[in-house]
Amino acid sequence: QCELPDILKKRKRARVAMLEIQELIPDIYTRQSPVTFSTLFCESMQRSNIICMGIYTLMDVLLRKEPNLMDKKNYEQVRYTGHKRIVICYPPYNYHIDPSDMIYVMQNSQPNDLYSQVDLEAKN
Repeated sequence: QCELPDILKKRKRARVAMLEIQELIPDIYTRQSPVTFSTLFCESMQRSNIICMGIYTLMDVLLRKEPNLMDKKNYEQVRYTGHKRIVICYPPYNYHIDPSDMIYVMQNSQPNDLYSQVDLEAKN
């Protein structure tokens, strides 16, 4: 079984997660200047040792920022599809982050939390 304490202690790898932008940039709503991917990438590394890999953004937001991405026919189809999202892998550093964006990250798997959980269960 993968949940055995011996195996958990050996597991030292990163995991992919999806986080809300507020978890990485808590003051995103109060900043005077827009948050760019460069700012997000650097601050996430400095604060949390997390690597940002991509943005999970609403299609509406993307089309508002980049209206040239679609021709008129495709834009009309997408506009009425509701809250569809799209993944942008490693966007340009000057890409402006929207507060509704979710962020794909690579982060520590935090095995210490798992050890303590398993140890507590074993003691009880």
